[in-house]
Amino acid sequence: MSSCENSITCETCSLHSSCYWCTSSHSCHSFSLNNFDTYFQYCDWADAKWMQCFMNVKGLIIITTVFVALLLMAVISFFLWYKIRRQRVKKEEMKKRMAEEEERNIIRQHELDVK
Repeated sequence: MSSCENSITCETCSLHSSCYWCTSSHSCHSFSLNNFDTYFQYCDWADAKWMQCFMNVKGLIIITTVFVALLLMAVISFFLWYKIRRQRVKKEEMKKRMAEEEERNIIRQHELDVK
């Protein structure tokens, strides 16, 4: 018998990262990370509790997915903001250079007219 099957409560079962607690059968089972289909073969994902007892695996997956999606949107938003900001700065620098060049041309033209 493995250490998972010896656990009689969710708290003792949750101590092992390779074990999950099934609330419907009140039993602890082990799972293999090698095969995704048999992760929780003795219990439905909504009844399985892994690494903690206050949330089931289904809720944990949903929360993790939402967190990753929000993080991804934040990163994409930052890069878009940064790109737009750089374009705006480049545009302002270009306008400033053009204004300076125009001013130099006016000064040159004025100097040529005076001679």
